[in-house]
Amino acid sequence: YANTVGSVELIPHDEIEDLDKVEFIRWQVRNRLQTHRDDTIDDFIDFDTAINMFLDKDRDNNGRTWGNLENDVWLRLRRSLLIFFESEWDFEDDDFDVLNTGVSTSPFDGLTARVSYRQFRESSRTLNAQLGIRLNEKWSAQLLERYNFTIDENQNFGVVFARRGCEWITEVGFTHDSGDDDTKITLNLVPAALYKGPSRRRGSWENELYDPLEFDDTEPDLSELE
Repeated sequence: YANTVGSVELIPHDEIEDLDKVEFIRWQVRNRLQTHRDDTIDDFIDFDTAINMFLDKDRDNNGRTWGNLENDVWLRLRRSLLIFFESEWDFEDDDFDVLNTGVSTSPFDGLTARVSYRQFRESSRTLNAQLGIRLNEKWSAQLLERYNFTIDENQNFGVVFARRGCEWITEVGFTHDSGDDDTKITLNLVPAALYKGPSRRRGSWENELYDPLEFDDTEPDLSELE
């Protein structure tokens, strides 16, 4: 990339203005095990691991040649049952910097459920529960509850209703963050061709690891409903 204006000539807005170039070599390996289900080939295990080697460790990584070991594992026991594990292991502290693990299931059409545990160093440990319900061909709902073990209280509650049209998806959302004592009501319009479930934009729905089980994006026949 190239900067057309030096950072010293700008009024700092956040840390982005202070970033410099970083050089590293990324080593990454992905393994997939596949199985036959209903005469089709499905991924049974998807394991992805990566690590960065910094060429100028003193400048770019606080004197450390190697970055965190990143792991991303998906175990799909059945098409409707998924176990996932995502982590970053810090060799210097000999502990997880990031840990996200959980299970997602869709026991029958129109219902998806997900429970996950997320840890970010020592600062955050949360248990998240999500429930997705397809009410009919047009309407669906998503509910989220988050418990924060660090402060020992329910931290967040949210609900999003989505209406599917032929060309647009309309979302109406409500979220309440008890930690910040903040309540938001949002309205989103998304082209149907780009819709992948409730919005991940902060304020309308809390950012979560994307899981294809969270929302069934099969195109229904709406010709008779419009």
